[in-house]
Amino acid sequence: MSIRSQNQLSQLKSRTGLPINVLARFGLCMSLADRTMPNPDMYDEKGMELLPHILFGEHEAVYSAALRCRLDEDGLDYAMYADRMVRAHLNRGAGMLFPRIRGLGDFGPLLGCGLVGAEGPTRAAAGGDSSGAADTGGGAGGGRAADTDGMDEGGAP
Repeated sequence: MSIRSQNQLSQLKSRTGLPINVLARFGLCMSLADRTMPNPDMYDEKGMELLPHILFGEHEAVYSAALRCRLDEDGLDYAMYADRMVRAHLNRGAGMLFPRIRGLGDFGPLLGCGLVGAEGPTRAAAGGDSSGAADTGGGAGGGRAADTDGMDEGGAP
């Protein structure tokens, strides 16, 4: 990875307590979700090297499959471009993640969940179910009925 990305991930580690490889995985996923193609030539290779078994751990096959799908969508040959593009996505992902994360609570909105973290309100405090019980969709109707406007009976989208 680049020196800049290494520095950004190191600072994120200090802010969150999460290991660099976990932060790099999150950034990689953010970059893979961005529909534009990163330019590998924009990033130097002077930073640390994260070996696949360290970066991805036991989930290496999942990340490889995600990268393969993305390269297919971009019209790139996996065998030829995998190393360059994983580096490009890792670097771009670190740059995408860095300005958004000041602490663990900042991951909640990025994940699309109502949890804000230890320093903010939880889903229960915001009006959610505090019992911890999951909504199984059971009941007399076999699930919650939806109105034609996309709202359920309780008024939630």
